[in-house]
Amino acid sequence: MVSCHTGRCLQGIFLVTGVLSVISILYVNNIISHGVTIGPPQIAGSRSKTSQDSNSCKRCLRPVSRDGVEDLFCMDRPKYLKQLKNPCWFEKSKLRCLPYFHILGCAKCATTDLSTRITLHPDIINPDAPFDKEALWWTWRKYGYVGYSRARIRKFRQYVKYFDPLAHKLQTLMKGKDQNFSHFITMDGSPPDFWDFRGWPLLPQNHGHSEPCVYTPQLMKHVYADPKFILILRNPTDRLYSDYFFLRQGDTPEDFHDDVKKSMQILANCQKTHTQKQCYFSASVYKRLETRIHFGCYSLYMKEWLKAFPLRHFLILKTEEYSKNITEHMKRVFSFLQLSQPSVDLYEEIEDLGRSRVTKKKKKALPMLESTRLILDQFYAPCNQELANLLGDKKFLWK
Repeated sequence: MVSCHTGRCLQGIFLVTGVLSVISILYVNNIISHGVTIGPPQIAGSRSKTSQDSNSCKRCLRPVSRDGVEDLFCMDRPKYLKQLKNPCWFEKSKLRCLPYFHILGCAKCATTDLSTRITLHPDIINPDAPFDKEALWWTWRKYGYVGYSRARIRKFRQYVKYFDPLAHKLQTLMKGKDQNFSHFITMDGSPPDFWDFRGWPLLPQNHGHSEPCVYTPQLMKHVYADPKFILILRNPTDRLYSDYFFLRQGDTPEDFHDDVKKSMQILANCQKTHTQKQCYFSASVYKRLETRIHFGCYSLYMKEWLKAFPLRHFLILKTEEYSKNITEHMKRVFSFLQLSQPSVDLYEEIEDLGRSRVTKKKKKALPMLESTRLILDQFYAPCNQELANLLGDKKFLWK
């Protein structure tokens, strides 16, 4: 994979590819009505103050916002123990840990399948979280979200408890004679972390601004010293079809077609008066969408992550290739995580595992209508092109 590691290179990419993000408005309006595209209109920007005008980004404003959400910038980065590979520290006499790596997403791209195989490696200790991977804190529980519903806001100290299995194991080993323990690590595999930025208005740095200057990537950059992120991405058209039936949003290909058109129209109406980020990162828009069409525009979210972390922090896989050659992809994953390569027998066990969290309802449904595939492929084309440019890899055009 070709990547840009210098600020000048990334800055150039953002300037060039930023133009592509406006095209989706036109695609929505014209695909729905005619199935064809013409030259892109201008996106209307917000008339209110933008977050980029503020000098309050990335500094502590108040420990807890008026909405009850923690300001992580008011917390010092933990003093991680240098003798451990995983980020851990002592809080008084108790060891605390955070994940060494994150599987960021995306939903219905084989994240659970990938996580299940990765955690067969003997050096990885699963978190005490749903599906042994999903803490769902950074973009959901931190802001009081669980899916479409509201829930009790969870604090950072509650997030850290998910990783107590590793902390307990390490602390026990540190007290013993066997000093061969520094290689153990843990992970967080929460698919919404990549894309779900709905909570941004609740962060004090963003109050009064029309677009965020701080959200998940910036918060993680403040907390972590050297994080690793794994993304697995699927053709966004196919991902949306699977996601639709996984969430039981409809029953037939015709239902899906109608709901896709409604979702496109909602985004188009929003973008008449707001920027793409304002629409795609909006909690109110998210509630109205009939499908989760928006986060298939992977490039919009990837740009925000690359503003916080260089590309070397990411391993980005393509679902379609992963499914065809699991062993080779697992070798890449273990190498990226700087883990020892497993034995041949363990690789055979990894390869022989059945697929995880298959959407059974989609398997019973008929194939997607060709007319639906056409409008979705056109809708996502600008985003795919931008993603391929960002990553320097044409395979993410899905052509």
